[in-house]
Amino acid sequence: MHEGEGRNCNLEPTKDGPSSRLSRFILPNSNEIDVSTEKVILETGPSGRMHNGGAMAFGNDGYIYIATGDTGYNRSKNPAPKLNNLFGKILRITDDGAIPKDNPYYNTDNKKKCNDKNTNTPANGGDKECPEIFSVGFRNPFNLDMDPRKDKVRFLVGDVGRGTWEEISEGGHGFEKANYGWRGREGPCEQGEIASNKCGLVNKKRLTDPIHWYRNTDDDGGAITGGAFVPPGIWPDKWDGEFLYSDLRAGNLYHMKYTPSNFCRGTKCSDQTSAYTAVPLVENFPGTLLRLKFGPHRDTQALYLIEYNRGKIYRLSYTGNMNRRPKPVIQTFLSSNGNGLTVDFDGSESSDPDGDEVSFEWNFGEDESVSSRDKKASYTYSSKGQFIATLTVTDGKGSNAATSVEINVEENPKPLAVFPWSSGEACKDDDQSYDYCGSLEFCTNGDIHGYRLPGEEECTPRLSPVIRVTPGKMYKFTLRNTSPEGNPTNIHTHGLHISGSGDADDVTRIVHGGNRLDYMTGGAVGLLIVDDKVEDALPKWTSNELLLQILRVHGNVFGNGKHYEVFNVEAKKWYRLRMSTVDPLAVPLELRFTPGCKMHKVASDGIWHSRIPGDEGLSFEMTGASRGDFAIRCESPNSFVNILYGGEVAAILSIGIDALIPDNADLESWSPVRPPSLQDSSLSGGVRSMVVVTSENQFKVNVQRDSINDKKWDVDTPLTTIGFNEAHEWSISDTREHPFHMHLYHMQIVTSGGCGSHKEGEFYDTISGPPCTIRFKTADFGERMVMHCHVMMHSDVGSMAWVDVQPRREGQTMPINNVTSLEYVWKKDDVDDSDLTSSPVSTPLPSQIATASPSKLALLSPSQIPTSPPSKLRRPTLPQVENRAYVLLDEDDLISTDETVSSRPEGYYLYLNNTGQLELHQGSPGRSEAKLWTSPNPGAEGDYFAKIRSDGHFQIREGTVANKGDFVWKSLAKGPSDVAYFLEYDPVEQMLAVRQGLPEDRESSLILWYVALVEIT
Repeated sequence: MHEGEGRNCNLEPTKDGPSSRLSRFILPNSNEIDVSTEKVILETGPSGRMHNGGAMAFGNDGYIYIATGDTGYNRSKNPAPKLNNLFGKILRITDDGAIPKDNPYYNTDNKKKCNDKNTNTPANGGDKECPEIFSVGFRNPFNLDMDPRKDKVRFLVGDVGRGTWEEISEGGHGFEKANYGWRGREGPCEQGEIASNKCGLVNKKRLTDPIHWYRNTDDDGGAITGGAFVPPGIWPDKWDGEFLYSDLRAGNLYHMKYTPSNFCRGTKCSDQTSAYTAVPLVENFPGTLLRLKFGPHRDTQALYLIEYNRGKIYRLSYTGNMNRRPKPVIQTFLSSNGNGLTVDFDGSESSDPDGDEVSFEWNFGEDESVSSRDKKASYTYSSKGQFIATLTVTDGKGSNAATSVEINVEENPKPLAVFPWSSGEACKDDDQSYDYCGSLEFCTNGDIHGYRLPGEEECTPRLSPVIRVTPGKMYKFTLRNTSPEGNPTNIHTHGLHISGSGDADDVTRIVHGGNRLDYMTGGAVGLLIVDDKVEDALPKWTSNELLLQILRVHGNVFGNGKHYEVFNVEAKKWYRLRMSTVDPLAVPLELRFTPGCKMHKVASDGIWHSRIPGDEGLSFEMTGASRGDFAIRCESPNSFVNILYGGEVAAILSIGIDALIPDNADLESWSPVRPPSLQDSSLSGGVRSMVVVTSENQFKVNVQRDSINDKKWDVDTPLTTIGFNEAHEWSISDTREHPFHMHLYHMQIVTSGGCGSHKEGEFYDTISGPPCTIRFKTADFGERMVMHCHVMMHSDVGSMAWVDVQPRREGQTMPINNVTSLEYVWKKDDVDDSDLTSSPVSTPLPSQIATASPSKLALLSPSQIPTSPPSKLRRPTLPQVENRAYVLLDEDDLISTDETVSSRPEGYYLYLNNTGQLELHQGSPGRSEAKLWTSPNPGAEGDYFAKIRSDGHFQIREGTVANKGDFVWKSLAKGPSDVAYFLEYDPVEQMLAVRQGLPEDRESSLILWYVALVEIT
């Protein structure tokens, strides 16, 4: 849970939003800028919070060239090609803000200048032509780099694409008035297109093609953010004037090498390729490259690279045959029993590029002396504080290099605080009584945002106390915003399957400074633990909890609000490590455990996996908005294990003596029985499409930086409206840059093989991976369902939407607020469901379900079934037969029923409901109710079949059919074979096929159910 950073995901208002400003300062000999000397020489009008100014350079004509983005304005405004604003342009001005007289739109009327933040917007620019404009048609020109070899002005512009193409365009003298095509074009094609017929040659009098482009893919990248020309004379001659560029996503530094044979452009080309190829100069860079710039280094120049995630600057220099400096590398391993901190330092990954032997010198930061000269060293810090440990590596020729690592020592780290709930009279209102109540304050102190309990005065940055709640209880949680008036915040929870509106999980609600919000079953930044309702129904080890909240801010990792958490555990005992990772950028990072323990990931985003123990390993990917439960058992007493997130230590496992009664080395296998909203609807685990999703419930979601499906956040207008208590299937776009989070319902992965780190068949509420197909069921609650990109800045600029969940069937009711909590039960794999503590169905049975005993259903013996061979998949035409119900193929090859068949009270039929269960219904089915269940591997181990339960349900069971007469649905065959039909598994198509006639192989387990003219005896 976390607060919404005071913006409630709304765009800045156009009238007073941010603007791009170019200022000039005087830099004195002190090399410190005097801010009082600022002179604003250009300022755009108010804009959105993205795609703004940032790239600028002086041309050799003495003028300043400035690149501005389209600021994220929507398609209706489309400022980039228009001349009445400064957005999406290359601008040219003098160093005091004047307009060069040879600018293409120069005019002598100063009133027509657009250097006015109050009037320069696409909405009110009118028909004037801004004289600052040099060229138009850019989306997000992140870099503008001058060619140092040319007498005339020539530059290259890297323009970040929307999601299909990245492009580099040429500009300068000769490109005055050029239009580079955005928003109609992206790269070499129409915007968003790659097909040849959408990539025709442009009219060069109207549009200017880029000189290099590449697809927005995993391998090539997706955001061109850095560029630089190699200055002549600093590298070998062949590099003079060559262009280098970097991509934020690719992790490589590229040389844009001229390769004319590579060029293919136009509708006759299957692939659009430029006259350049991207040759990696540095691969797998440790971080994300943002900017490139050549600058002074010794008696020459070097390339400086800004790394975004970790906030570092790297230098790349050419050494030729000179002795190169060694490369020092520090690896650390932390151990602590709560008194001080022992760090094992390892420099063995250090190397020398010339192959020389190297020597080591360690300084651990408590004094200036050399503490060790070994390759590996250990040091114990006994006092609290921050220390800088330094390793200096020297080669045989005397060249050396040093690197450092920051060591933070906690003094007697305190355990995670638990929120203090009150009860009794304090929790009674005039019209409502609550089981528990409590308050938490959100506070600010300058740049500090934090939480404190009522009565506390100091506002310090920290996590909220752990908020624990018990299913079935009613809570009143009050968040007070004590920050100054006008500084709003909100509540944002993950995993609460409760109403999306009213007094519950309405995450769009804001709390302004000085106000309060009474929030039902809510929380704040930190862990919200919904306790297991039926403790005896879960394995005992699940109650051995370790709670870890990992927070990553500005590249620093904290465990439970400290530099590291210390867990004291017993050896040979299973624990349940419950973990949450929070990063405002939601970057997917590796969660890694050093060797020493057996690990299983048993739950994702608060949902038990379909089979426990599940995945085993020491490395798992977690986004900055994920939760995970891990079963962990450490083997060796008196040892330590580190838990690292993104390579930084978040926690230490201090392993003590063996448990008094050691647990088994292997976890017992079991499966949870889930509530209706979490019923399996995937293709995993051997179940083929237990839920059929209608076409009206299939939807595509394209998550972008500033919008979802090209629509920005609108608190009053839903993205779409969907039906309550129905199964839905959504296709989600690539979310690696835009992690997709959905409130209210969890998403089950149904893409074959899964989506990146997200496993097929498992449930998540945040997805960050390649394009993915998910399913969910709108059970239990409805109304407002919020979704958004979990990069918080992207949500703030519009990448957020809500869906309206409403009943679509006459007479259907939809609970909004309900205090009855859902629950899990579990069973070992070999336990029959008669041993369950509760039914796997937690919702009332539909009224149409027959209450008669299944024994009334007559079952056929094999000898009663005629053996005429069936025809193959012939579309049937059935006669109207009074008082009979039958099934047929409709025009979409789906199983449906004849609506003209009259109902009969004692009739029964098989129905697969939207929660994934087969039900036995009484009467005649309607067309919309016809669904199918399929089995992928009939008769083999891992197969599934339907068993008639005593409550009239058909329950899906795993295994083989022991007694066909007891388990497999059959109906009476009273009619000629030419009007009889049966369902048979087709191993080629891997689906159930409708056959006309009667089964040829009546003993075959391929035949799942059989129907002719149905009559109940």
